[in-house]
Amino acid sequence: MLTLRLFGPPDVRVNGEPMGRLRTRKGLWLLALLALRPGREVERAHLAGVLWPETEESQALTYLRQSLTDLRRALGPEAAQRLRSPSARTLTLDITGADADVALFDACIRRGDPESLERAAALYRGPLLEGCAEEWVLQEREARQQAYLGALEALAAAALAAGDAPAAARRLRLVLSADPMRESACRALMEALAATGDYAAVTQAFRDLRLRLRQEINSEPGGETQALFDRLRADARRRARS
Repeated sequence: MLTLRLFGPPDVRVNGEPMGRLRTRKGLWLLALLALRPGREVERAHLAGVLWPETEESQALTYLRQSLTDLRRALGPEAAQRLRSPSARTLTLDITGADADVALFDACIRRGDPESLERAAALYRGPLLEGCAEEWVLQEREARQQAYLGALEALAAAALAAGDAPAAARRLRLVLSADPMRESACRALMEALAATGDYAAVTQAFRDLRLRLRQEINSEPGGETQALFDRLRADARRRARS
């Protein structure tokens, strides 16, 4: 059984035991690149260029072969069979029956129903390949983080529509802890807090956003956010007078 945990610090296990030691981290990054494209053929030249971007192609392909041999050794004979060469120029990773968090996360996000989004949110333990500073991972990491935050916002909207404003607020605070200047989440949080009658918290959420925007990018909340805050503040004043 191959287990791939790529959210948060990467963790690879074979039959419950940690994968064998690799000579370099490139073997792990190679496995991750293939795991992010499960079952798809990936050109060796592409992998070599991504992993050794400043190296001449012939030498990078040599490094790739060495890392592939190292990775197969570390995985052991059973799991190494999942690393396949459909042609002399391509590699693929078969994750059939494996426990691969990112592949399952991506599938849940594609389905998009509430149950799948709940599963996706639970799978997201932290940034993709946390600790990896390779340039290629940045776009992959950002895409998964945005998918995770979008899932939380969708779940919060569903909770608010169902009348569970506290659950919506909890989801939205998770979003803002990861992306404090995400105005769509701040607006949704203000509405959720208003639904609970906590107008002081609405004001605090707006002030926190405004402070972050000023400090980080010398900007102000957008017109939609300001208009919502003004409306909620007016509602609070009317309620206080009644």
